[in-house]
Amino acid sequence: GTATNRYDMINPYEFAQIQRELRPETITDSEVLSFKDGTRGIDWWDQMTRPSLTQNYKLGIMGGIKATKYLISANVVDQTATMVETYFKKQSVRANLDTKIFDWLSVNTDIVAGMNKMHNGGVSTLVWSLLCYSPAMDMLDPVTGIYNKDNINMTVTDNPYATKTLNQNDSYSNSFRGMTDL
Repeated sequence: GTATNRYDMINPYEFAQIQRELRPETITDSEVLSFKDGTRGIDWWDQMTRPSLTQNYKLGIMGGIKATKYLISANVVDQTATMVETYFKKQSVRANLDTKIFDWLSVNTDIVAGMNKMHNGGVSTLVWSLLCYSPAMDMLDPVTGIYNKDNINMTVTDNPYATKTLNQNDSYSNSFRGMTDL
């Protein structure tokens, strides 16, 4: 999928024109023209989002005889998110065994195990940053090569693209559940 619910945002040139009118000391006429001809400026939505892809593989085997039934299944999910540098991976296995020992006694066993990994998850504050960051700026400082902060809107958040590409925030979870019913 893609981020189809795109916010309607002004482009870098429109932003620079408004900035020049409201706070002329923050941007020059030549800078405004560079945003008009497209040599400068950032479309934050295009910069921060991408088409996403989910791969979901399942395999299951079941069978049995009159008194005993079994099920064994496995699932693998590999999902890239619409936000750059973000993904989710999951692997799980499941086993069920149902055995009728007597007419009045059955044993049902269910075992599930799984592993999850999320890379750079949590995007709500990041979406807010990309909506608030000025499109009339350069991504990198041309001298140092360091990601620029938004000096026009005086935002205190870090450059959203730098946040996603430089940070390696991984979270892991492992689970195991077993249950037997008589």
